[in-house]
Amino acid sequence: MEMNARGLKNSSIAATAADDARYRVALDIARPDAATFADAAKTNAQAKTTWGISQNNNQTSRDNTQAQIGAQRELQRATQLYNNLSSQTSTATSHNSGG
Repeated sequence: MEMNARGLKNSSIAATAADDARYRVALDIARPDAATFADAAKTNAQAKTTWGISQNNNQTSRDNTQAQIGAQRELQRATQLYNNLSSQTSTATSHNSGG
């Protein structure tokens, strides 16, 4: 209305001023939305990283447990073999000594 009274209704100055006003309003609306989406993306990235680390730790724990079980089995086999050999040696020694 004021622009029309000054004869600026169809001028490029008026069009530019109107566009500028629309852009400013749009930016005022868009900035908080952009911040919200950026925060959500950051939160999602952190959650994904935390989940990945947790999965890796869980796998490492399972691997360590399996390795420990395997080592215990090997120790049991070695102990059993030692005991068998010790028993056989003891029996052979007593047979050879006449006992």
